[in-house]
Amino acid sequence: MKIIYLSPHPHISMHDISGPGVHIREVMHGFEEKGHQVIWASPNKNQDNYKPAPTGSFKNSIRKGIKAILPKIIWESLRDIQLMWIDKSFEKELAALIEEHKPDFIYERVYYIMGCGYRVAKAKGVKYMVEINSPYTIEKPLMSYKSLFSGRAERNERKQMEAVHQAFVVASSLKDYFIKKYPFTVERITVTPNAARKEFTLPASEDVMLTARKELNLSTDEILITFVGSIFPYHGVDILIQAYNAVRSRSNKNIRLLIMGDGEILEDLKLLTKKLGIDNEVIFTGKAPGDKVREYLTVTDIAVLANCNWYSSPIKLFEYGSKKLAIIAPKYAGVKDVMTGEVDGILVDPDQHSLLTAIETLVEDPVIRVRYAESFHERVKANYTWDKIAEKILEFA
Repeated sequence: MKIIYLSPHPHISMHDISGPGVHIREVMHGFEEKGHQVIWASPNKNQDNYKPAPTGSFKNSIRKGIKAILPKIIWESLRDIQLMWIDKSFEKELAALIEEHKPDFIYERVYYIMGCGYRVAKAKGVKYMVEINSPYTIEKPLMSYKSLFSGRAERNERKQMEAVHQAFVVASSLKDYFIKKYPFTVERITVTPNAARKEFTLPASEDVMLTARKELNLSTDEILITFVGSIFPYHGVDILIQAYNAVRSRSNKNIRLLIMGDGEILEDLKLLTKKLGIDNEVIFTGKAPGDKVREYLTVTDIAVLANCNWYSSPIKLFEYGSKKLAIIAPKYAGVKDVMTGEVDGILVDPDQHSLLTAIETLVEDPVIRVRYAESFHERVKANYTWDKIAEKILEFA
C-alpha cells in the first residue's frame, strides 16, 4: 500500500528528538517494515533542521516586545491566523501529492485548528485515518491562552471527526472524551498507546554501564532514582525532588536522584535543590542525547513519572519498561491502560506523600523492585513496541 503520512504542524519534524518526533518516525518505520511505501507530507518537510530563533536574537526580541504589549487573546488569535494560513496554503500541495502517488489512505497526526487533511481527503475520495494525542481545543488555551478563533477550532474538530474512517487515540480517557463529545464516533475510535523504541530494548554492555556510573559519579552501592522528559509544571518534578529529600532523610540507604531533560521550570528546580541543601546529590543533565538517556537508564534502579496529563500515554513509561526498571507512575487512564498497580509497578496519586511512600517502598525492598521491573518489561516486549502499534493501525487500512 501507499500511505501519505500527514503532519500539519508547521514546526514538528520527523527528525525531532521530542515525543512527537519519536512517535512520527516510529509509526512511519513501522509501516515501512510491513512493506508499505510512506510519503511524508507536512508544511515542515523542508525545515527538518528547524530550530527556534536563539533567545537573544533580534527576531526573538521583536517577537517578545510585540507579545508584551498585546492583550493575550489578541496574541493567541494572531498565532491562530498564522496556523490557518499555513494550513490553507498547504492544501494545494497535499492535493498534488495525492494526485501523484494515489495513496490507499492518508494517516494524519492531527493538530489544533488544522483541517487541510480532511478537506483534501474528502475532495479526492481518499480514505482518511487520524492519530489524536490530546484534546487540542481544550489543551491549547490551557497551555497558552484562549483565542478569538476557539469556536472555529471546535467546528474544525467536528468536521474532522465526521470525516475520519478511523481515529487512533493514545489513552482510553481520550477515547471516552471524544465519544461523549461526538457520539457518532463510537465505532470509529481505537486506543493505541505509545511504545518503546527498538534501541531501548538492546542490552547494555558492562563497559557502557561502568562508563555511565563514572560519568554520573555513582558508587556501586548507590540506588539511582531517575526522571526523563520535558520539564513542565504538570510533570511534578518539584514533587519528586521534595519526596526524594524526605526519603533520603529517613532511609539508611545510599540514594541519588537523576533528572534528564529541559523545560520552562528547570532553573526553578535547581534553586529548589539548593534551598533543600541537596544540590550536590541531585544530578541535572539538561536535554540529553538519546544515547546518553539509554546509557543512564541502564544504571537506574527506580524510574519515576511523578505526574502527567489525564489524556497522555507517556513514551518514557515504555522506555523505562524496556530497560527493565522498577516504575512509579500516576493513576491516570493512560498509565492504567498499560500497567497494573502492584504487579507492573507502583501507581500513585500525584502528590508528595504518595510519591514518598512509593519511593521508600522500592528503595527498601530490592525484591519488589525486580519483580515489578520484570513484569512490566515482559508486558512492553509483548505488546508495546512500535511495530505492534503500526500493525494495529494497518488492520483498519
